[in-house]
Amino acid sequence: MKVEYTNQEYIRGCIKACEKRKHLQQVAFSTFHDCLTQVCFTCNICMTSLPFTQQVKMKKNQSLKGFEELKKECSKKGDEDEN
Repeated sequence: MKVEYTNQEYIRGCIKACEKRKHLQQVAFSTFHDCLTQVCFTCNICMTSLPFTQQVKMKKNQSLKGFEELKKECSKKGDEDEN
């Protein structure tokens, strides 16, 4: 799948064009990042307005410790649901 970084107006236009052609697509908007993302499975493309530099910063800030804590939290939640 090809990934493109562009502005929200362009992505909105692509969403409308894909809707007209009845493409299978998923669209999400992040209020935290003010970011619009479209994944069109028919066109085999993902477009996002999240800048690449911001994505790199996000990856650097993610820690393995935080991931492990999240996994523990989720498994505890699952155990509680079973009881």
